Amino acid sequence: PGTEAEPVEVEPGSAKFDLSFLIEDTDSPKCLLQHGVNALDEASGAQLLTSFAQLLEAVADRPGTALSLLPGARLPGARRRGTRLTGDHADAPTDQHPAERCLAGHPDVAEAAVLDLGDRPPLAYAVLRAIGGASPVQLRAYVRARLDAPSVPAAVMLLDALPRTADGGVARARLPGAPAEPPRNTAETEQGPRARAVLDAFADLLGGRPREDDDFFLSLIHISD
Repeated sequence: PGTEAEPVEVEPGSAKFDLSFLIEDTDSPKCLLQHGVNALDEASGAQLLTSFAQLLEAVADRPGTALSLLPGARLPGARRRGTRLTGDHADAPTDQHPAERCLAGHPDVAEAAVLDLGDRPPLAYAVLRAIGGASPVQLRAYVRARLDAPSVPAAVMLLDALPRTADGGVARARLPGAPAEPPRNTAETEQGPRARAVLDAFADLLGGRPREDDDFFLSLIHISD
C-alpha cells in the first residue's frame, strides 16, 4: 500500500540488469548475454558468452552429465570460494587452459587435461566416455575450429585415465611427453646442514666436492696415489 509504479522506457541497446543470460527459443535457438558496461568489459563479456554457448551445447548433447563434468570458464581474477591453488593443482578452474575447457565440452570426452610447454605448442590428453569415440585427429580438429592458433595443442593423446595426485588433482608431471624434472642433489636439498658439513669436509680432503654417484673408495685411492 502506498507504492506507486510507472513504466520507464529503456533503449534497446541498454542492458536492463548488470548481467543477464538469455535463450531465444526459435527454430534456430540462440544464446544471448547482456551486461552493463560497469559490470564487465567487452572482452570478458565475449568470453562469458562463449562459455555459456559451450555449456548449453554440452547440456543438450548429454542431459545426464554431472555438474562437475560440464565445461565452463572462469573469468580472470575470479576465485571459487574455499578453493586453494597450491602444489599440483594446475587443473583448478582459474588455471584451466582454453583447450582443456574446449575438449571437456566434446560429447565423447569424459575428462581432459592440457600440458602447457611454454614456448612450444601445448599437448592435450583426453579420456573418452566409451570405446569407439572420437579419434585424436577429430578431437584436435574440434579444438582447432573453436580456438585461436596459439591455444591449439600440437596433438591430442587418448588415455584410459588421467594420472592423479594423492589429493585428486591431475599429476601433470606424469603425463606422457611431460618434461623430465631436473636432477636434484638429495644430499644437499633433503639431508640438511649436517650433510652439507660432511660434504664440505670431504671436499677439502679430496680437492673437490664429490657427486652423489661418485665412488667413495676410488676417491680415497686417488688421494693415496
